[in-house]
Amino acid sequence: MDHLIKSLIDNNIIDKGGGHNMAAGFTMKKNNIKLLDNFIQKDYLKKYSD
Repeated sequence: MDHLIKSLIDNNIIDKGGGHNMAAGFTMKKNNIKLLDNFIQKDYLKKYSD
C-alpha cells in the first residue's frame, strides 16, 4: 500500500497520507475523486492483467 500512497502524493492526487500492507489513510480535495479512481484502476490493471 505504501507505494500507492506515495505515487498518489507524487502525482498530486492526494494531499497527504500513510499506510501499511493492511490499511491506509489519506486526505484529498473532493474534486480529485475521479483522478483517484482512474489512478487506482490503472494501477490495478498494470499489476493483475495478463
